[in-house]
Amino acid sequence: MLVPLFFFLFGTWAWIKRVLKKSGKEYPREYYRQAFFTGVGLAIAIFIDKNFLEDLLATLTFGMVDVMIARWLLYPAILVGLAYLSGMMKAKVPEAPKQIVR
Repeated sequence: MLVPLFFFLFGTWAWIKRVLKKSGKEYPREYYRQAFFTGVGLAIAIFIDKNFLEDLLATLTFGMVDVMIARWLLYPAILVGLAYLSGMMKAKVPEAPKQIVR
C-alpha cells in the first residue's frame, strides 16, 4: 500500500517543484506511471490473496508452508512478473547492421 502512495507523493512533489519553477530534473509523469504500475500490482496481489492464496497454498504444500510467508512474497513476485511482461510488450528497436572489419 505504501509503495504506490509514495510514488504518487513524489509525483505531486515533482509537479509542485515544476509549477514553482524550482531547479531539478524530477519528471512527475514518471512517478505517476510508477504509482499506477505498483498500484495495479497491489490490486492483483489483493485479489489473489482474498480469493485463491490460502486454498492454493494448502493444496500445493499440504499445509506445510505458513500463509504469511506466501503473503509476504506475493506482492514482490507480482511486481517482478509485471515488469517482465511490460518488458516483453515494448517494441524492440532494430539493431544497426554490423560493419565487417577487414
